[in-house]
Amino acid sequence: MKRNVIYATAVALLMNAVAFAQETPTVTQTKTAEVPQNYRPKSAELLPMPAPLSQDAIFPAIGVYELKDKAGTASHVTVTQDEENKGIVWIEGLPQGKIKAYLKQSPSLYKIPAQEPVKEVVADVQEEAVATAPKAKKQKEVAPKTNMLPEGTLYYDKENNVMQIQLGTKFNEAEPLQVFNNATDEANASSDVAEEGTAKKSKTAKAKTKKAPVAKTWLYTGAKATTEEAVEVAPATVVE
Repeated sequence: MKRNVIYATAVALLMNAVAFAQETPTVTQTKTAEVPQNYRPKSAELLPMPAPLSQDAIFPAIGVYELKDKAGTASHVTVTQDEENKGIVWIEGLPQGKIKAYLKQSPSLYKIPAQEPVKEVVADVQEEAVATAPKAKKQKEVAPKTNMLPEGTLYYDKENNVMQIQLGTKFNEAEPLQVFNNATDEANASSDVAEEGTAKKSKTAKAKTKKAPVAKTWLYTGAKATTEEAVEVAPATVVE
């Protein structure tokens, strides 16, 4: 009898131990720290604002240049932006007169359309010429001449500081810069032909051959002048 009581007590203790082991353990909860009402998080550090782009960075072709033609004749050329349209520039200083060009490819490739150059005439000189001219010839001298200039191309290489202006050749939409290579080849070919023609002329002075007319072209190349150089080259205004 006592043995049964012992067995029953042992079984009861064992079952209590198993039940206690299966109970869910209690989780202790931690309290989060309270955030003060006047707390403001520190703002992230912002990068400095980039400097605004200058006109030279956006339109590098604008400036003052010292250009030379195929014969080596120098011209003081100024390229300025149109007051109303930033895509138009005015080229002053070429022997042909003042001409305009349209921006075709940013930043410095321009198309020079066929146009009549603007010839600047000093008012005092023009009035004096009209006053001293005979009456029969006055109208003929005052009337402006129509001299259409064919298309051309303007390109400024900012990296190498080289300005190129070609006049007399239609703008090449597919390969705009090819015209400058062709112009250089034509200049070399024309010099070779001129030398060969001079040699043959002494032998066959009487022989005359008719050649097909060749379209006249002009090529001007040079570098952009610095600000100091531009100021030195700029003509002074004389006040009488």
